[in-house]
Amino acid sequence: MRVAASAIALLSLGVQAVVAQNFTVPSTWRRPESSASGTVRIQLAQEAIAPLIPTIQSSNGTNYQLNTWESANLLAVIANNDYVSYTSTNGQLVVDSLVAFSSSHPSFYDTQVPRNVVSDSLMWGLASFYASRAYGSAQALSFARFIWSEAFQYFVNPDDAARGSMTSKSGTFSQTCAGHSTAGAVFWQASTPADYQVNGETIGAFVALSAYLCEATSNITYCDSASLSAQFMQALMYNGEYIIDTIFLDTCETSAAAWSYNTGFLLEGLAVLISTPVAGGPAKEQFGSFLQQLVASSVVYPAWTQSTGDNAGVMIENDSTPAFTNEVKGVYKTIFIRGLREVWQRSGHFADIEFANFVGAFLIVQYNALTQLASDASTTPTYYSPIWVGPPVGTLLPWGQVPAAEMLNAVVIANASSTSPASSQASASLQTSLASFTSTATAPNSSSTTTPSISQSASRGSSGPKITVAEIVLSVLGGLAVLGILIAFFYTLYRRGWSGVKQMFKNGWSNRGTAVAGSTALASDTGVNNIDAENMRQAPVFVDSAASPVSSAPRSPSVRTPPATSSTTRMPEFVQGSSRTVEPEMGEADAHGISIVSRQRLEWRGD
Repeated sequence: MRVAASAIALLSLGVQAVVAQNFTVPSTWRRPESSASGTVRIQLAQEAIAPLIPTIQSSNGTNYQLNTWESANLLAVIANNDYVSYTSTNGQLVVDSLVAFSSSHPSFYDTQVPRNVVSDSLMWGLASFYASRAYGSAQALSFARFIWSEAFQYFVNPDDAARGSMTSKSGTFSQTCAGHSTAGAVFWQASTPADYQVNGETIGAFVALSAYLCEATSNITYCDSASLSAQFMQALMYNGEYIIDTIFLDTCETSAAAWSYNTGFLLEGLAVLISTPVAGGPAKEQFGSFLQQLVASSVVYPAWTQSTGDNAGVMIENDSTPAFTNEVKGVYKTIFIRGLREVWQRSGHFADIEFANFVGAFLIVQYNALTQLASDASTTPTYYSPIWVGPPVGTLLPWGQVPAAEMLNAVVIANASSTSPASSQASASLQTSLASFTSTATAPNSSSTTTPSISQSASRGSSGPKITVAEIVLSVLGGLAVLGILIAFFYTLYRRGWSGVKQMFKNGWSNRGTAVAGSTALASDTGVNNIDAENMRQAPVFVDSAASPVSSAPRSPSVRTPPATSSTTRMPEFVQGSSRTVEPEMGEADAHGISIVSRQRLEWRGD
């Protein structure tokens, strides 16, 4: 449904006034707390992924029950699961699926014209980037860059906006709408030159992919593109509550349809852009307040969040559609959750504990709804309904399992600890070093409600750890073992004398490296906490069988070491500016100026 061009003027006015936001967790929200450990959360997320793995077709990397955009989200969810879990379990599957899809869809578009839309390819670009981030795959990163360059053909740069025309469109479009330049827009239709629709799912995904590539490569072109498109969305697509769906740039008419994914893409992109060293300072100044305003207004928007009743705070988008009806709109909340996860993970850049708590509490509400209302924990495997307020379903519905898995991924970064410091201490720590998400905030009118927040890990000692009976017993046994060793040593000294003891050690040193029958040498584990070591898995490095022209770009880090925390504590990964490198010029291009990608199958590098 189109709305007159004057509506854009109202949208524009709605953005001008940025007021202080209230991030108090609503007392009506259903269970904004969880005591589940990080280990349990990882297990649930991995179990949600498991039944989806066999549904991916090796011939083209898609799920036959899902469209191409949804299938890209399926691979994205799997890669993100490995990323947050510090595993590489599904690395080969994900990258092989990207390669397979690229072989059957050379430009990563849906082959069904006129559904040949830029938003589909951008979703595959994001899935490719998630794979490069999780697995250190140069091939996946080259796919992400190639897809970005394809989408850039439909990006309105300032010169295009000044002319009201561009080479990929056959006619003219508005230079401005409501007094704002149309620069930064990204056209939706790739196969219809006379179509002038731009929408949130396309521009938002372009912001997100550009921001990630900006962060990964420090190439300022990506950073500037993300910023310009975000400006367009802020000025012309935010109505004070959410990002509207569509603008027709030939007339400046709008469609204000409310779908959460339009907002989710922008949230994700802004969170990354603001926290990226090469763009972070100016981006935070430009978009920081807007991002917080967008979170505050969109999280509680009643079209997708229940506002009253027993299930207040739970996402209800598309719940009017029966669970067993295959409906793409049921997957939209995947994007909103993914965007909020990125905001939550990087919320330390705002030094606002209430903001972090608000976002975290909302995610925990969804987590509890999924595990208590939308699924049956007594069944194996666990299937999730696309309707998060329930009831459960007894079979795999990919359009329900995909958003559920991403929601479970989203809470892996937090550890619901009951021993975290008081909010005042956490607030003070924000002025120095923001290290980890824990549970500190208490929702109003709740006697025992805790929600994830940020605190400095060094301040944890103020509350004191809780010592269990098992730890006491182990400590006593350890002390007895040390005492026994000392007794044996002094007894030997008494029987043999000091010279005999020296000879014993000399013999032992001369035989070093000799395996003792029936034992296993674990010298490399000396001094390592085995619980922590379990979380210190390194992602394998993918190598291309044939060099790709664009794979000369800086590789994503191939070794990812989790923070030095226990297996139940997940710390947010803040951007480390020192690890960024300046990207060389784009690789070889074809006649259209598009980077050429050699799509070869990949093999694991042997360890």
